[in-house]
Amino acid sequence: MWDYLPDEVVVEFLQRLPVKSLIRLRCVSKSWNSLITSPAFINSHLTQSLTLFSNSNTKIVSASATLRPEIRFKYGIGNAASLNGAIHVAATDWKNAPRPLVLTFDLSDEVFREISVPNGMFREGDLVSTSVFQGLLSLLCYATDEDTGEECCSIWVMKEYGIVESWTKQFTVDLNGEIERVLGVRKNGHILVEAQVRIGSELSSYDPESQQVQRLGICGFKYFHLDNYMENLVLLDKPTDPLTRRRVSRKRKCR
Repeated sequence: MWDYLPDEVVVEFLQRLPVKSLIRLRCVSKSWNSLITSPAFINSHLTQSLTLFSNSNTKIVSASATLRPEIRFKYGIGNAASLNGAIHVAATDWKNAPRPLVLTFDLSDEVFREISVPNGMFREGDLVSTSVFQGLLSLLCYATDEDTGEECCSIWVMKEYGIVESWTKQFTVDLNGEIERVLGVRKNGHILVEAQVRIGSELSSYDPESQQVQRLGICGFKYFHLDNYMENLVLLDKPTDPLTRRRVSRKRKCR
């Protein structure tokens, strides 16, 4: 069927597909493989993906007029998590008394919505950020004991999306030893943390069951930052000029 379609229609269709699908479609035919791995297609696919991402940010700004004036983001949109086609961020409702909540922005209908949290889940002064744990909405809640000064980070998970009663405290990470900060949760259930070393910090993986910390060999000076990434085809754009090929060859020999 595809043989009867104009080339520009095929290109337009392929540009709208995610990267993993395009990788598989390289096996359809030699012509599709050549098209998908061509520098022109790779650049146009990346440009379209970046345009969609930029439009999403524009939607948030343009829809801000629908946001209640009493709502304030706790630490900005940069600490947001994406799930179920919506962006989630910790916020506070300052109407009457301060009330913590999760503010969501649905990218399909461009509407802000609110998800309540249990009373006492975190206080107004606590550092809170949203995350995703095994496909579920989660909150990283930092707290300091007013009597002892001890610090911890509690990870809360919403077992059923939108159901307030399903919020469950999944883990509590002690921050009084080598672990300084919780960064996020990995797909295998381990927790990415910032661990203290003699000079600076090291990115590490913490197993909440065994309570063991595995060093990942990535060191730095505060702070590590986790963010979303955008899949793209750029690495399929093989080097064509002699200088670049020579650099790639040298890198392979050093491995």
